[in-house]
Amino acid sequence: MTIYTYHLKPPLVINAAKKQGMYYDFVRHINTINEKYFFEIVPVPRKRIERMIENDTLNGILLGVNPLWFNDPKEDKFLWTHKVFTDRDKIVSLKEQSIEYNDQTSLIGKIFGGVRGFYYYGINELVAKNKIIRVNTTRAC
Repeated sequence: MTIYTYHLKPPLVINAAKKQGMYYDFVRHINTINEKYFFEIVPVPRKRIERMIENDTLNGILLGVNPLWFNDPKEDKFLWTHKVFTDRDKIVSLKEQSIEYNDQTSLIGKIFGGVRGFYYYGINELVAKNKIIRVNTTRAC
């Protein structure tokens, strides 16, 4: 059975070619504890996942997503499991110019460094309102 993922950044995916990272470890584990199915990760860009959902051609499991990200807060549009694990993004600042981070509004007037193409909940909205300057990198690591 196919397990799709579009989060291709460490520690979730360290090296897709070598099948290294937490997602690969998780799939290896579930393959050892069941005899009925064999699961395999297929990395796919988010835009392609969205097209597959729109065209009803997503034939598998989508790993590492949140119902809010897919406009399904009541979890009645798609079939959802319980949480497998919880992760989060971290805000890092220079010690000399430290930021006391409470929520995304703590970044108003600051420069935010993010990975191109990644969505940062609350922060993207403030960037769109010109309250935060965002500078993108081209890679997650």
